[in-house]
Amino acid sequence: MDNSNANVGTNLQTDVPQENDPFGLGANLSAQKEEQEIENEDLDIDTFFKENLETVKLNQNNDLENATKPQPEAEAAPSTLSKVSRFMSVEYFKNAFNINTDDVLERIKYSLFPFRAGGLFKNREYDLYGPLWILLTAVFTTSIFGTAFFSTEKIAKEKATSISLHQIGKSFILSLIYLLICPLVVYYHYTKEGARSAQYLEIVSIYGYSFAILPVIEVLILIPLGWFRLCFLAAGAFISGFLIRRELFDLNKKYLPRKEITYIRNYGVIAHVIWLLLFKLLFL
Repeated sequence: MDNSNANVGTNLQTDVPQENDPFGLGANLSAQKEEQEIENEDLDIDTFFKENLETVKLNQNNDLENATKPQPEAEAAPSTLSKVSRFMSVEYFKNAFNINTDDVLERIKYSLFPFRAGGLFKNREYDLYGPLWILLTAVFTTSIFGTAFFSTEKIAKEKATSISLHQIGKSFILSLIYLLICPLVVYYHYTKEGARSAQYLEIVSIYGYSFAILPVIEVLILIPLGWFRLCFLAAGAFISGFLIRRELFDLNKKYLPRKEITYIRNYGVIAHVIWLLLFKLLFL
């Protein structure tokens, strides 16, 4: 009897051969163990399917709510048309005219002698008020002193009788085309090199201030000395070209601090000198 009780205790953990288990307790326990394992597996499977079913229902409910809920419009990348419309808006130009007269005069003085330290804008915002004022002044002085120059040279006397509106229109259109196209080419090359934050109007402002020397040169070339005129024209080209080159160098450091681009500055200076020569041949 003691041996039977011991065997029964042992069969709780392991299976006992049938000859040592006359009552079949080991077989019953094994069968119960297998049934328990099967029931556990069935429970695990049922639990798995129930959890997945609940997850699927939850996802379906969320999808249904998202489908019925009004979706916010996605922010689309700015297209070329939106950029053009922004460029034509008043807000785009408003900050460019937010400047006082003293700052404009200070920038004009610097443009006449750009060899001082500090730069044209001195880490402040650019403006278009100064370039616009300089452009209009240069156009009218070109018509006035250009006519006087033709008179002193006794060339095309019919042009020296009065100030021609046609002459004013031609000089204004040529200057405006140069003032818009040349900075656009410079801006394109800067953005092509990776300066995505470069501003087109800032480059336009630089080229506009480079015109500041032009009215002064037009007054000085009235002196009836051929070599004297050539010296002043060369000095004007050097001063304005130096201003452009220096400011483009500062833009390079500002927008591309780890990359020096020399060819853009060279292009800017060469194009400016060519324009001055063309302006001299046509109007002075």
